[in-house]
Amino acid sequence: ESPFNHIEEGEGKVGLVACGIGYAFVKEAEKILGKKFPILKLGTLPLPKNKVLQFARKMDKLVVYEDSEAVVEGILKQL
Repeated sequence: ESPFNHIEEGEGKVGLVACGIGYAFVKEAEKILGKKFPILKLGTLPLPKNKVLQFARKMDKLVVYEDSEAVVEGILKQL
């Protein structure tokens, strides 16, 4: 377990997977919209497979926010 990878509870069944600056964008959107989204914040590689699966099982859909290339998105598709 790492403190850099954590789950934040929120409303809805669309889970946001956020990495790097993408996490800051998601948190800013929460403030602007006045909503709390379910978020999986990832900050380490290799990804914590059990934590990712725990989060994904509760969601109908995942949306990935990351800095540039779709590195995390690609890894998630392989799980």
